Amino acid sequence: MRSRTPALLIALFCLAAAGVLGLSSAGAAPRPAAKAAKAVQCGEWRWGVKTLSDGRAKGVGYRPLVRKVGFLRGLPEPSFLDSSTKRIRHSAEMRTYTIKVALLKAALEEDHDIHLVVAPAAAKAKSMIVEFPDPKCKGAAGSYKKAKIAAARSALLNDCGAIGSGSTKLTGTATITGVGFYDAKHGQDGEAPNGIELHPVLAYTGTCSKAGTGGGGGGGGGSNCDQSYPTVCIPPPPPDLDCGDIQFTNFKVVPPDDQGFDGDGDGVGCET
Repeated sequence: MRSRTPALLIALFCLAAAGVLGLSSAGAAPRPAAKAAKAVQCGEWRWGVKTLSDGRAKGVGYRPLVRKVGFLRGLPEPSFLDSSTKRIRHSAEMRTYTIKVALLKAALEEDHDIHLVVAPAAAKAKSMIVEFPDPKCKGAAGSYKKAKIAAARSALLNDCGAIGSGSTKLTGTATITGVGFYDAKHGQDGEAPNGIELHPVLAYTGTCSKAGTGGGGGGGGGSNCDQSYPTVCIPPPPPDLDCGDIQFTNFKVVPPDDQGFDGDGDGVGCET
């Protein structure tokens, strides 16, 4: 009679291996991935052009041309615009401009854009509009230049502080880079005679103050500003805020981080 020892050993080995594998796979079951926040619909009118998420965005010349506000206000106005008008070829909408300006006022609009009115320092009546889209909105969230859009908006808010839906008067100067855009003229505060804007803004550096206040508008030194966030003004708890509740991104955080904005402890809050 043959010995059954080899067969038994093989069977036992297979059962043990199966058990180990079962335990291993059960023990190493991956956690469900955290769901990314869904982008929300914020605007409609020429939205893809405004956010560089349209089909012609990659054809834009992104090397900025240094120009004055007066030059942009003097460009020819399109003969027709509607909500479905594509990016206009052979026009300012295919170019990127850098302007040096005085800051006049700002407001947070219904489509979540920050609407900033600027002008030459020596001719503040000759204004134009530059716009900072919200990177959490559809279009901007999938934009060809999402990172620059987010960084520019963050830089503005860090410099000027929170901007609400009412018009906030500003003082100071800035260097702003953005892509040309023609908006329909409908009496917007600060609009140029030809409807030209920089939309979206891709870079911002400046020295901004809210009119009637001293020093920078964005610092966290106010009486109701949490000292854990020295470059922006965020109130201490309560209430307990999340990144989705505030306008700021990529700002400095120091202990004790009362609102918990710096989850990975690298000193930067609400990173994008």
